[in-house]
Amino acid sequence: MHFALILFFIVIAPVISGCFGAIYDMIVFTLAPEFFTEYRFPQYEISGKMTPIVGAAIIGFSKSWGLGIPIGIILGALAYMHRSIQKTYTYMIISYLIAIVTAIAFATIGLVLMKGQLSENIFIGTDKALQRTVEIIVNMNNFTQAGALIGTAMACAWQLYMILKKKERIQNV
Repeated sequence: MHFALILFFIVIAPVISGCFGAIYDMIVFTLAPEFFTEYRFPQYEISGKMTPIVGAAIIGFSKSWGLGIPIGIILGALAYMHRSIQKTYTYMIISYLIAIVTAIAFATIGLVLMKGQLSENIFIGTDKALQRTVEIIVNMNNFTQAGALIGTAMACAWQLYMILKKKERIQNV
């Protein structure tokens, strides 16, 4: 049962990551639709028949789900050290929340910092404007990915702290 719980969390991590990416790209679409219509949709072969915001969500999911695999494996491996199913469940939920909240915080910082640059893009309708928009959105994506990695590292550190804290309590008894 313990292994099945860990496996569930490992499998659900890419789904969570993909959903995060879908929501993130839907928000980015509202800020810079031309980035998707002129750059991402042709790149991902998204049909013009599809609602653009749905196309952005599909792209976001497809770009992000893969990051959830190593996150799930790393956090799952650490959670496997907890022998009780209840603690494993609790620590995995908290670890995922730490990773998600940190990614959201970094994504928000990236969106806020780069939104001003998007609105200053004065070459609207030109290739230079699209190139600048792509650069800005890539920087926003870098903030988000850094947040996911830092959040995962923080979740790992928290789990290790909990393991060491438990070990210390056992030794003091």
